[in-house]
Amino acid sequence: MKCSATLFTAILMTAGYVFANDTITINVDCCGFDAEKKMILFTYNPEMSGEKTNNPGTIAKIDEYYRFAELAVALEPGKKFCLLNAQNDTFTMHVTSLPIINIASRGEIASDTMVRADFILAESSGNIIASDIGISYRGSFALLVAKKSFRVELWSDTAGTKTRDCSLLGMRNDDDWNLQALYNEPLRLRNKVGFELWKRIDTLYYSHIEKKATNGIKLEYVELFLNGRYQGVYGLGERIDKKQLKLKEPDGNSINGELYKGVARGATTFASLPLASDTSTLWDGFEYKYPEGIIDWSNLYNFVDFVMNADDDEFYEKYEDKLCIENAVNYFILLNLLRATDNNGKNIYIAKYTRNQPWFFVPWDLDGIFGTYWAGVRDTVTNDILTNGLYSRLLKDYRANGFVERLEKRWCLLRQTTITHSGIMKLFNDNLDYLKNNGVYEREAMAWDTFSCDYDNLTYISDWVEKRLSFLDSAFCPSTKTIKNGANKNVHGFADASLNPLICNSRLIYQGRDKPIAIRIVTASGRVVYQDKGAAIESADISRLNGGVYFVMSRFARKSITTGIVVAR
Repeated sequence: MKCSATLFTAILMTAGYVFANDTITINVDCCGFDAEKKMILFTYNPEMSGEKTNNPGTIAKIDEYYRFAELAVALEPGKKFCLLNAQNDTFTMHVTSLPIINIASRGEIASDTMVRADFILAESSGNIIASDIGISYRGSFALLVAKKSFRVELWSDTAGTKTRDCSLLGMRNDDDWNLQALYNEPLRLRNKVGFELWKRIDTLYYSHIEKKATNGIKLEYVELFLNGRYQGVYGLGERIDKKQLKLKEPDGNSINGELYKGVARGATTFASLPLASDTSTLWDGFEYKYPEGIIDWSNLYNFVDFVMNADDDEFYEKYEDKLCIENAVNYFILLNLLRATDNNGKNIYIAKYTRNQPWFFVPWDLDGIFGTYWAGVRDTVTNDILTNGLYSRLLKDYRANGFVERLEKRWCLLRQTTITHSGIMKLFNDNLDYLKNNGVYEREAMAWDTFSCDYDNLTYISDWVEKRLSFLDSAFCPSTKTIKNGANKNVHGFADASLNPLICNSRLIYQGRDKPIAIRIVTASGRVVYQDKGAAIESADISRLNGGVYFVMSRFARKSITTGIVVAR
């Protein structure tokens, strides 16, 4: 592998324009060529060239000499130019700021074995990475469509006897990478936005110990050429593995860190519990990923068994010892925020940092989200809750500081920061502008006849997100109200609507026949700001609450604790 920062031998420009009689020499490694389409793609960042004030030229030396058909051109990402070679053949040169990957395979690419290939990645900054690689198809869906996804392994030699780590596009230092085709995403946006949201929602509970551990992946856009043919925009991404999560290595034959991938539904959705065999890497929808060389399903089997078969007393008493509750809340929020119908058991990882530590979840393949199925067609449903066997039990936990209360708190907090309509649409618009301004959608249509750039899809996403957020607000935090002196409003969202108090003259008034025997009001961070106990409490004074979100827990003698939310302004 070699790394180089050479972008140009020379590039002569004045105020961004080039004129007749001089020559610019462009490193061929910074270009992709499609002879059939007579297309040249050049990755270039005018801010990085440092050559804006030199004399200009209209002859381009790339793999051969070309003449610009224009008298004066401005080399800027998103533009394209007509070039003529010595035989007066016409080529179109597109300028992009996206990284370009060129792959030339030395054999037919397959799904079950790595094939040797040459790999060059060029960035608009001028950084070039070249390597021998092994390449294979990835994903079952990839085999059914024209635009396929790939797994790439960086090699230190042509035989692949040893792999080699390298940081690509600012991501982790590693040898193993995915090239995701994004084929089933109308604007090639959803997967990337989904992972960006997850990284803002969840942090690994042990990140203070493992500073480089990441509960998810980074995904960066690239433009791909394979064997001299332009393939369009791809997502170059990291992989979920032991290295990404910094899982602990085995102690001899004793397992510490564990990692399993949900590849089908079954035990993955806590719906079935067949016997597991330690001679197989597959068990009822799970694929064994780590540790390597040791197959022992017992810990995961016991956890699924506990979720499915423990009686209520045991389950609610012990589940927080076995499951990272903060992560479980966050994943449930992500699952329903995205309405990821293909991710409630399949396309999910379950992991354990080390022995005697809780299980946690990691999302994967976030393509069928934000109002689409995994196949890319629209799914307009916004008013349902996605769950599985585990979450069905957790959603019955109405105890103080139980799952339901934590879900309400976390959702309400995220709605003030990360999960807003404007914030989500900014992620979409920023990624859309990046691809659109670089001319990617035009080239994607050149590469794939089935692609049609429909910017109205962003309007559809915006409307879908607005409706989804409104529904989830009513489902997760149905009691959000504003406290005003003299206002008579119910505090909704309690387990029993008949127990709703009224907000009146800055007091919570319990008008039902049953009165609470204990009241506790806490902030979103869990700080108690009001509490009271008694035989039959009539009301609670909330006049001193500062602006913010508060959670009200009321305990009744013959009923479960009920919860509600108020917003003080």
